[in-house]
Amino acid sequence: MARRTNTITVGDIKIRPVTGRVRGEQLYWRAERYIGAGKRETVWRGWATPGDVTIHVAGLLADGELDERDQPAEAAEVRTVRDLLEVWLGTAVAGQDKAEATRMAYRTCAKRVVKILGDVPLRNVNEGTLCAYRDKACEKQATGTTQADLRILRIAWNWGLRRRLVREELPRVKVKVTPVRNRYTPTEAEYWATLDALDTIGAPTWVRTMLVLLGGTGARKGEIGSLTWGRIDLDGNVCTMDGKTGPREVVLPDSVVQYLQTIRPSAPPSQERVIEVKPRTVRSEMGRWLKRACEAAEVPEWTPHGARRMIVMAYIRNRVELPTAAAQLGHSVRVMLEKYSAVQIEDKRRAVALAGLGSRPKEKTDEAKVIRLDTGTG
Repeated sequence: MARRTNTITVGDIKIRPVTGRVRGEQLYWRAERYIGAGKRETVWRGWATPGDVTIHVAGLLADGELDERDQPAEAAEVRTVRDLLEVWLGTAVAGQDKAEATRMAYRTCAKRVVKILGDVPLRNVNEGTLCAYRDKACEKQATGTTQADLRILRIAWNWGLRRRLVREELPRVKVKVTPVRNRYTPTEAEYWATLDALDTIGAPTWVRTMLVLLGGTGARKGEIGSLTWGRIDLDGNVCTMDGKTGPREVVLPDSVVQYLQTIRPSAPPSQERVIEVKPRTVRSEMGRWLKRACEAAEVPEWTPHGARRMIVMAYIRNRVELPTAAAQLGHSVRVMLEKYSAVQIEDKRRAVALAGLGSRPKEKTDEAKVIRLDTGTG
């Protein structure tokens, strides 16, 4: 595993490996330039071997590409909030090695901000402006969504501040977040009942495929939506998922492999998606189909992320080694336990019974100390 002490210097650039990001012989590197006042900015990120990363970054520096990223928008006329967000998305975000789902989330948040604040000059953005935005946005969307939008605006603003596109720091405004997300974790019986109900509501095949993979892998909805046939080895019961922490191998249960064999087209192109509809369709329609299936099965409504928590608890209840379970799910053990474990009443009953709570300890007798001798006559 790479350590932060393995720092490489190329000109005024410091290159460090990101701890824990390893892909074969390649490490994931972050190249940074110090810009004064104890601040630094990332000018390049990417995968490379320790022997190649110095040559690669030196080449970028010699070609002037890193200088362009240092001040990517100096010549642009950035006057409004819309200008700032467009330049930030087109340079900083586009130059980062992030999952497409993350990039799309950034663009979606920025789009919502632009609808309200897009034409506001940067010099007029103050605490009052942000409070007015918060109040207006919260009338149309969840408070958590508004908080996320302001966070993205702050990230873009700080990026512009380092490049002198804005002069003052962005004021902070509080958003009182009211939880509205469905955090219900289905039991295994409720999951199977929901899956069986798909036939009664006339759900398309891609919805069933999503639920089969959700319940068999615990993968994220976006990971399944982008999975291609070329990344599945049905003979080896394994597939490669592209997640937030990079590609990972996920072992498939036999039942999932058998299902995929029934729907797999004859000699499909390697880039053909297992879920035949577009990822946008999965995001917009999966929730509605799942809600209808839960209603038909007469079980509490749950979301695709609820299946992920269900899988985490299945691993824990069956005493699977935590590092192995975390690797299967694409998370660290800490995040898996903090964010995805969902203890249910049956788990508490089992814990009380195993701990023997409320039972009087058995009294020890002296019989165990007595050595009985054979008194028979020989």
